[in-house]
Amino acid sequence: MKSRVWTFGFGNEQVWASVWILLAFSTLFFAGYTYVEKFQTGVVLLLILFVFVAVIVSNPNYFEVLRGLLPTIPAEYAPWVQQKYPEIAARPISLEVISYLGAIGGGTYDYIGYVGMYNEKKWGMLGSPNLDEINAKLIKLKAGERFPIDEGEQNTANVKAWAKAPLSDTLLSFVAVFIFSAAFMILGNVILGADGTQQVPNDREIMQFQAQFFEQISPALVYFYQLAVWAAFFGSMQASGTMMYAHTFYQCFAPAIRWVRETRFFNVRLLVAIIYSGGGLILVWTGLSFTTLVSFGALIGGVLSIGLWALAMLYTDSKFLPKKFQMAIGTKILLGIAGVVLTLMGIVAILQFFNVI
Repeated sequence: MKSRVWTFGFGNEQVWASVWILLAFSTLFFAGYTYVEKFQTGVVLLLILFVFVAVIVSNPNYFEVLRGLLPTIPAEYAPWVQQKYPEIAARPISLEVISYLGAIGGGTYDYIGYVGMYNEKKWGMLGSPNLDEINAKLIKLKAGERFPIDEGEQNTANVKAWAKAPLSDTLLSFVAVFIFSAAFMILGNVILGADGTQQVPNDREIMQFQAQFFEQISPALVYFYQLAVWAAFFGSMQASGTMMYAHTFYQCFAPAIRWVRETRFFNVRLLVAIIYSGGGLILVWTGLSFTTLVSFGALIGGVLSIGLWALAMLYTDSKFLPKKFQMAIGTKILLGIAGVVLTLMGIVAILQFFNVI
């Protein structure tokens, strides 16, 4: 665990990072997303299982765990953080909490890409044999024009049936995120917190300290954790860099740029993969702060723009969909609250990030 290249135990960390970036890029030409998705899902499910076992073994104060389910912002950092990590204690607590919120929930670029991934799943109308014809008509619509939507009983039933797939997929995903995040926070508090080793991950040791969660079950599980970390990161690199963010790029630019919508989708994937991989290599070899970049990215992409995205969905739903296809009133209220809260939190946190307030 003391090796700088923690996962494999030897070599140069920048060389290893570059190798995996380039290998992920190369899968654009010979591997499909489906295989990586299945492998990654299996490993992560096992990881969640062992994390759950680790929580039980750590025997936390379950009353405090339940109390922690109520969202609160502490008044100050724990004394040991102030003493051992003054650079962290110097940051506003609200900025730290909001950054974590953005990192856990994902970014707008992920959600736009997720919508684009419906094309891969062929959900709903995206599985229609005349999809190209429909898209061509949508592109040609002028300002103020509306694409006619069949409001008959059969189509209404189809729409409700189609909505079940993304609903169940999203619900399952966020339940997994909640369980995974809650378990890691519990273990972090018990093992790495005041009564444990009092350690906070840093730029050079992002995942190493968390291996102690599994070590308390069996030292052998540390190796599984290393495999799981590799699978999660490499799988995300491969899926995001060669597939999902290509859909993000397409959804954002196709309406305005003819080349994007008329070229083969592989060309879009290639362009995005080059940008994604090239940016990764630049970050690896320039030594920019990982935690600073993630924190800033989480604030912009995972908080502020998510709030704006929620408000945009609310507007789009009310403006462009027939009444019977719009969200339920309760959903609209929750979405509106989330949009306003996240937007305001994002603005405050960004101002704090740049020491404006």
